Amino acid sequence: MTTPVMIVILLLLAATPMQAQDDTTYAVELNVTVSPSFSFFEHDRYEGASHDVMFGTAFTSRVMWHPARLLAFGVMTGYTRIASEALPTDSNHTAGFLTRATLTSIPLQAVVSMQGPNLEVGVCMGPHLMMTSIDDGKPAQGSRMELNLTLLANYRFDLAPDVWIAPELRLSYFSYRGVLSVLPSFTIRYDLHRY
Repeated sequence: MTTPVMIVILLLLAATPMQAQDDTTYAVELNVTVSPSFSFFEHDRYEGASHDVMFGTAFTSRVMWHPARLLAFGVMTGYTRIASEALPTDSNHTAGFLTRATLTSIPLQAVVSMQGPNLEVGVCMGPHLMMTSIDDGKPAQGSRMELNLTLLANYRFDLAPDVWIAPELRLSYFSYRGVLSVLPSFTIRYDLHRY
């Protein structure tokens, strides 16, 4: 008895037309962000360093695929200057500041965000190429990959049919170095393709 009923159900399901919703829209979005950064270091940057906040800048872009649901997926890259400062030339801090040290990074992160009509909240995870340079007349550079976690939130305002602007806040954490960066940002979003 159950076999004929199952066959009828399967035939009815096979005969039912299946199609996507007409109002479903998919989008590929480009977000370009500019921001100052305020970085807090858990460990001393060098012996005798003060625990001052370090100022920097960040320029990033992310490409997101938004499949007509709340979730969007993408990648983010860019350039961030985390810290730049003059270092004392001796341990007594008396000989002046003749050495300049800079810490920069290039993110290569996967992004997952939840997007409402105007609000976006997301997380970026992945490596950063960390680059350190020291210039005391004889420049020296070093680099390494480090993992990073970045949280972001923005609220978008319509500027044109496919263009939005948004104030954005990012929190970026490098656990290996113990660096927390706060980035109050300005973002422009453009829909590259809608289908």
